Amino acid sequence: MLAIAVPGAALAVARFDLLLLSWLSVLAATLPPLIIPMATEAWRRGVASVRDRCRSGPGFPPAFWRRR
Repeated sequence: MLAIAVPGAALAVARFDLLLLSWLSVLAATLPPLIIPMATEAWRRGVASVRDRCRSGPGFPPAFWRRR
């Protein structure tokens, strides 16, 4: 816990967040246009993978996965 708390306290005292403010505004402006295409692609890949799994038949039983 100290490994996180001590550097975090040092950054808080140095007001490191003010240096990141410009980058956060760029990230906030860039992220929304990317979310919709990424969500659409994830949804399409998810639907396709479920469809392919249904067609492929049963896989290996869980007993096969155990180490011998």
